[in-house]
Amino acid sequence: IAAGDLPAFARLRSESTVCVTEAGEPQEHLNPWIQWVTAHTGVGFDQHGVFKLGEGASLTLPTVADVVSRAGEPVWLCGPMNVVPTTELVGRWLPDPWNPDPSAVDPDLAPFAAFVRANVQEHTNERHRLGPAAYARFLGFMARHGLSSATVRAAAAQVVGERLGRAPRWKRAALLDRFQWDLFAHEHARLRPRFATYFSNTTAHYQHLYWRYMDPDAFTLKPTADEVAQLGGAIRFGYQEMDRLVAAALALAGDDTTVVLCTALSQQPYVQGDDDGGKRFYRPH
Repeated sequence: IAAGDLPAFARLRSESTVCVTEAGEPQEHLNPWIQWVTAHTGVGFDQHGVFKLGEGASLTLPTVADVVSRAGEPVWLCGPMNVVPTTELVGRWLPDPWNPDPSAVDPDLAPFAAFVRANVQEHTNERHRLGPAAYARFLGFMARHGLSSATVRAAAAQVVGERLGRAPRWKRAALLDRFQWDLFAHEHARLRPRFATYFSNTTAHYQHLYWRYMDPDAFTLKPTADEVAQLGGAIRFGYQEMDRLVAAALALAGDDTTVVLCTALSQQPYVQGDDDGGKRFYRPH
């Protein structure tokens, strides 16, 4: 914000009440798939008991969306992490990409959910490639559900840029937010919800993978100069893409809607694995 790279974040902060909360939880209860359930229910882990990603369906306590729906007002939950409503909603709910139950998805949203789930869960699998039919179903769905010209231009620029060696593949992850926001805005206009949420995981993804290249001094294992040049701006890029979402949210809300930006944990560099050669991801074949 101080560098002027996030004007929408700066505006939101200047117009808002800003609060920093202490979770009051032990380390093992601070994972986002636990804390987001807390945010949507208002109770801690000791009451809601949802511990693992994918266990949201075990929730028995009402979420905010359940309460609003019971009052007869429409809601729109767009991909909230590990949050599963406990009642049939007035409105619509898109499960997160890690939800293990494909049948939980509204049939009308199934092409979007299936495409995103495949890309998120299999992004480290080099052998997994969606076929032309899957892309056609997804694009056909988006064409009927708010696909914007800006998203089309961004996706085309990314694909062509990758082919020409001008756009790094890691930027592709940010396209998900563009497609999902188009869907969110389309359904928001149709449903006119009393309560709506939009969930983004893109910047967290960049933080998990690329912190070392943004802040080499914090780590024992140093990246190369070439790695820093290629990946050092990934996290800032993620925030800049989020800034575009914040601007869109403020425009969509207008003057008569309260906008709440709720983020999970403040981030720190993860250096505990450096003494053993660094943190690694394993994919069995």
